[in-house]
Amino acid sequence: MTPLFIKNLPDNKANLYGLILEASKIAYEFERKEDGWQILVPQKDHDRAFAQITAYTGENLPQDLDEPKWPQFKTYSGLWAAGLLAVFYAGTGPFSENRWLLEQKGAVAEKILDGQIWRAVTALCLHADMLHLMGNMAFLAIFATGVCQVMGYGVGWLFILLAGALGNLASAWMYQSHHLSGGASTAVFAALGILGGIRAIRQKAGWGLTSRRWIGLAVGLALLAFLGSGPKADLLAHFFGWFCGVGMGVVYALLKPTPVPQKKQLPFLTLALAILLWAWASAGF
Repeated sequence: MTPLFIKNLPDNKANLYGLILEASKIAYEFERKEDGWQILVPQKDHDRAFAQITAYTGENLPQDLDEPKWPQFKTYSGLWAAGLLAVFYAGTGPFSENRWLLEQKGAVAEKILDGQIWRAVTALCLHADMLHLMGNMAFLAIFATGVCQVMGYGVGWLFILLAGALGNLASAWMYQSHHLSGGASTAVFAALGILGGIRAIRQKAGWGLTSRRWIGLAVGLALLAFLGSGPKADLLAHFFGWFCGVGMGVVYALLKPTPVPQKKQLPFLTLALAILLWAWASAGF
């Protein structure tokens, strides 16, 4: 059960809210506090309970209403992934000095559209030089860790990988031909988009233009403009990575009101690693 209200409710208000929830067939419990009552509801019913109370009391939310406290996973998997990027770089070298590497394993638009979709994944592991690598390692460690703290290390990495790959696929579809790119930055912006998409759905602050719902999306767009639009950056791939991440974050928040338990995360991580292995096997390592 999760708290629906944080302020101490007087008897009459607690009884009124209880009747509303009972009429809506939503289970609830009363918990006695020092100066009043607190109401608890199942976390899966929190949004519906919130909506029923709001509908009864009018447009303005009751001052007692509280945001649900979403559980967070303790993980530093973003650091491990940053280290994995360094391993790939040590094995492949910089593509700025080896154009063959980018042509054979990078996101080459016409070859992706020809059916070599594995390139959308392998391209995420390639970097032009050490500066390119270090920047992506730093931001991946930050934003991917944030995603995994919300979704879990398995589901989080599967979503980041898929959103990053979808960003490269969408970019290839837009360019059609004569375009090559590589780098983990598409996955970095995918992670940022996932966080923004989840926040937009979970935030209970209305849908107006000034709502706190849009903070995560606004931050993502600002960082996209600031970090993702340099002279050598593939802005379109960065945008599509962020956009796909937002979409996947929204879908996750709508379909999965509670995270997958920690003990069930491993299969999702295994699937993410299997996709990575399949892509590099298809590329011929």
